[in-house]
Amino acid sequence: MLVFILIRAAVKIRFLFGYKNYIVSIMLKFINYREHTIAAELIEPSGVVLDCGSHRGEYAKWVSEQFGVSVIGFEANGELYGNLPVLERVDFRFCAIGGENGITDFSKLEDVDGSIVYYENMENCSRVKVVGLGDFLKHQTSSAIELIKIDIEGAELDAIESIDDECLKRIKQMTVEFHDFINPDDVPRIKRILSRLKASGFYVFKMTFFTYGDIVLLNSKYIRINLFDQLVIQIRYVVMRGIIRFIKRKFLR
Repeated sequence: MLVFILIRAAVKIRFLFGYKNYIVSIMLKFINYREHTIAAELIEPSGVVLDCGSHRGEYAKWVSEQFGVSVIGFEANGELYGNLPVLERVDFRFCAIGGENGITDFSKLEDVDGSIVYYENMENCSRVKVVGLGDFLKHQTSSAIELIKIDIEGAELDAIESIDDECLKRIKQMTVEFHDFINPDDVPRIKRILSRLKASGFYVFKMTFFTYGDIVLLNSKYIRINLFDQLVIQIRYVVMRGIIRFIKRKFLR
């Protein structure tokens, strides 16, 4: 109820001050699936989505069926890749995503499915092909990438940094799980990356309170959101969701 009161108040304030333009914050719908939040309205059915860190194919299956898009998925864990389902409009590839092309060690970890950045036991490593995200985008013929979902256990830093300014212009949105909850020392570098993306025209929405585990990046080339609407989005999707999660954990268990 509180969220609707706040939004109604925001609308009244906008009209009092003469802001009668399209109210993006109310109309824009954010969806969270498997801890990745996206803006649904930005995705065109005929477009291409990149699923970096496909796991068991859950996200690729969901986004292809939900929006009718073509998906290119990348999975570096050989065991997971071997068990990926055959899906319409989805092309899974056996490789890791990183900052540059090459071959590197892939470590299977106890608490995650594996990483080319975090190593617990070198005896549990295998060699894997790495595709640089920036280089991959340079060779993509699509005029625009609808969505890049990134969940690659620490390699997201190198991967995002490898994307040049021209390729960034073609990306409508990204949903990224940074892993500062594993390595807090990454926070200054994460902030530098987000500052660069802001300067490149992306709106940055941090959908979690304490970590950078769910970041939404929307390209202003494809959607305009003024400062007032950005505030309403934060209230509606971050503050209110956080309060609801707290109540559920505290009182409904």
